[in-house]
Amino acid sequence: MSRYDFYPPYESVGERLEKCEKYIKSMEKKGVKLSPVRPKRAAGSIAETFWGKRWCQNVESYQDYASRLPRGRSYVRSGNVLDLQISKGTVKAKVMGSQREPYNVEIQITPLPDKHWNELKSKCAGKITSVMELLQGKLPNDIIRLLCNADSGLFPKPKEIKMKCSCPDWAGLCKHLAAVLYGVGVRLDENPRLFFVLRGLDENELEGFATVDALAGDARSELVGDLKDIFGEDLDFDGIEFQANVAPPPQEAAKPERRINIEWNPDALKDFRRCISINQKDFAKEVGLKNPLVVSKLENGKEEFTDEIKAKLDSFLDLNEDLYLAGKRKKILEDLQVEMDGSYFFSRSEVRKLADDLGVTDEELAKLCKLSKNAWAKEMQTDYLTWNLRFKLRNLWTKYILPLREAEYEEVSSGLEYRRRKPDLNLLKNSETPKKAKSKSKKKSTAKTNPDNLVTKALKKQGVDKTELAEKIGVTYQRLYNWEKQLCNIPPKYETILKKLCK
Repeated sequence: MSRYDFYPPYESVGERLEKCEKYIKSMEKKGVKLSPVRPKRAAGSIAETFWGKRWCQNVESYQDYASRLPRGRSYVRSGNVLDLQISKGTVKAKVMGSQREPYNVEIQITPLPDKHWNELKSKCAGKITSVMELLQGKLPNDIIRLLCNADSGLFPKPKEIKMKCSCPDWAGLCKHLAAVLYGVGVRLDENPRLFFVLRGLDENELEGFATVDALAGDARSELVGDLKDIFGEDLDFDGIEFQANVAPPPQEAAKPERRINIEWNPDALKDFRRCISINQKDFAKEVGLKNPLVVSKLENGKEEFTDEIKAKLDSFLDLNEDLYLAGKRKKILEDLQVEMDGSYFFSRSEVRKLADDLGVTDEELAKLCKLSKNAWAKEMQTDYLTWNLRFKLRNLWTKYILPLREAEYEEVSSGLEYRRRKPDLNLLKNSETPKKAKSKSKKKSTAKTNPDNLVTKALKKQGVDKTELAEKIGVTYQRLYNWEKQLCNIPPKYETILKKLCK
């Protein structure tokens, strides 16, 4: 038996559809009617209406789900979601996978707290004219920002979502769960009221809350008229205050200040569109541009940014500010991860980038590498650098740049603002010591290893060598070596792992 016999044979999209249709017909013969999910769009965004799009954008803003969502999109488009039912706080579905029988999926979503719902109602008072406009998404910009805010809006946060699937995939979010999350967006296209059902809310309260206070004045005048008919016209009711059990008068919510301002140019427009993950055609439709080619011309610098276009882009930015910030943060983390995993210095462009990161000139970088001007000039004239110079550049990068990038990654992951760091120039100057003194200091440092070092303790406690320990905690041998020799700081994530291994 081959080791590849464990995996099921490959199925094309047509074969998947045929298998799904057969299962649906077999269930209909048994008297069970399924409700499959069928997106209308074959490409682009899966959802079309306001609430469906906002649901999908909210799901895509979760960083933990980024790696599994593409497979979920393909599963939805292939018709693998055979049934999807939405009730208060629960989504139940059947998703066809590689096996004959579909997998059972259940998603639990915590209902919106009453205190949070009442605050939203008071802020929306008098600004939503009808439930129909609410369900169609035809709302003022400030109301859309309020309802779709990532922290204080109506949409659930990752910690409010609990998911389980009957498939053997051990990941927290498998492709079947991702398909169901997108399937909810398609269901909201068909019936937007299901969003309020899922969150345990009554959408009519947003409309009725705005009109109760207006009716209170009419009720008071009618009550005074009835009392005068009973007790006569001589009694004075003007000084009497009538207290009705109604909501306080609506107060206009202050327009939130924009956290970011973009100076619109071709590069800024490309960056904005890529951060919110939308193609040119859908972007033109959302912004309100008649021709999708306008977006292409703007990004290529073939058309100017008029005041009208800038105003439309600013209003679209106000509505998608949270989504843009989440996409920007995700892009920064991906770039930092690529930078931390790479930097092998095969080309001259990488050497120049290292000089910029260190904040030194080419001559100063040559001194740090212990090369003369002539030797450095010869290296820079070749297409590929020698292994000796690559090793020296790599050591410089590991010692001075890698700890900074790891600190930046931790800051951005925790939600702090991204701030590019530069190494301390004093450390670079102090590293230019004479050869003899440096060799002596090296002997002293290598001869005596700090016994309190976490790496040293973990090696003794586990009884393994550095290679095995590096594989165990998921880092390279070079990084573990730098931590042991205290050439750079240990990130908090790996520090906790090493502490556990030391116990």
